[in-house]
Amino acid sequence: MYHRDLLHRMHSEGHELANHGFHSVLFTDLSFEDIASNVLRTSGIISNVTNSQVKYFRPPKGNLQYGT
Repeated sequence: MYHRDLLHRMHSEGHELANHGFHSVLFTDLSFEDIASNVLRTSGIISNVTNSQVKYFRPPKGNLQYGT
């Protein structure tokens, strides 16, 4: 579930983990609340698996705008 082994291995090897959102959808199609939920869900999973905080986020397609 959620590729826990891969996340743990990447973190153990010293790779910087970043958030890309739980579902790779264009944020222009989502409300602010849906974007926040998407990002926070992913950060929570990464944090739970690695016991560390996510420092970086890259939105899908690099688009920083959101919709409704």
